[in-house]
Amino acid sequence: MDQKELDQMRKVVTELMKELKAMAMARTTVDVESYILKAKIKNREEELDHKRKVVKELEMDNLILDLEDGCRSLDDLSQTEVNDLRSYTSEKIAWFEREISRQSEPSTSVNEPILGDDVPKASDHVAPEGGPSSLPSDDNEDMKKRDGESSKSGGADDA
Repeated sequence: MDQKELDQMRKVVTELMKELKAMAMARTTVDVESYILKAKIKNREEELDHKRKVVKELEMDNLILDLEDGCRSLDDLSQTEVNDLRSYTSEKIAWFEREISRQSEPSTSVNEPILGDDVPKASDHVAPEGGPSSLPSDDNEDMKKRDGESSKSGGADDA
């Protein structure tokens, strides 16, 4: 094999490498486009499911109104309508029960007294206009003598 044949083979290999790179790039482009299309399809399917649910709710609300107004009677309903109405009302009842239980749960704050706990806490005292609290911060602080105060208790046994 002479130099001319080697150069020719190198040239062919280089061309093949270029073609492989181009094919890989094209495949990557297709993969990205495919991913984007799949994401768009998924979003559209979710939108469609949501709209179907809204339409079904409107149909059930309309059916309930027709029953209340007397435009239709229970005897006129098909088995599908009865099943749909049962499912719809069960879902609504479950939703209301969740909302009621969520709203009736007592909030348990650290400063909030527990049921039956009527002992006032230091945190129950609110300082006026955000100023310092007049409550003593130390158990013995209220026993200390302040300026202008007498150390005598002023009780009946002060003789």
